[in-house]
Amino acid sequence: MMAYGADSAFLLGGTEDFLTTPETAAKVGGEVALPGLVQFNMTTKTFSNSSAAGYQTNGTAERGVMHYVPSFGPNGLFVVMGGDYIIPTDLRDFGTISIFDPLSKKWYQQTTSGSIPKARVEFCTAGVNSTNSTYEMYVSCSPCYIPWLSSVGSMVTDEANLSLSQLYVRRVEWKSWCRRNSV
Repeated sequence: MMAYGADSAFLLGGTEDFLTTPETAAKVGGEVALPGLVQFNMTTKTFSNSSAAGYQTNGTAERGVMHYVPSFGPNGLFVVMGGDYIIPTDLRDFGTISIFDPLSKKWYQQTTSGSIPKARVEFCTAGVNSTNSTYEMYVSCSPCYIPWLSSVGSMVTDEANLSLSQLYVRRVEWKSWCRRNSV
């Protein structure tokens, strides 16, 4: 998961597999989780890697979304939603949203309410400052790209059958989701 804002880009977790290095091909399952949070500072042109243990116990995930919210805090905030914990059937619930403060380098967990979207991977998001000093995040109902869907099982297959006309909206400061039917 990757996002950029203010002066930095962040990359959270991910995996390496047999296509990454020959050494990985010999490992059990052929896929290795990559823990940590990589930061590229665009001003100093430097990389750093820090722990993401405050995000999740093993500090990694994939196929979710990291979204930059510029209007909160002096350097904005990075919001992490959805995805899985490397095992495709261990999907991340939208009932809890992870928030990373790039200034303090701390993770926060925010419990949400309302019409909480079902867990999903490889979905689309967008965000915009609204007219009343809030920030609205939009989450599409269905995954954007699911070529491996048949191998994942009913947890994701059921999600793929949802209508593409459903859109979930979350105002960051409200901590609540609402579902909208779009055109």
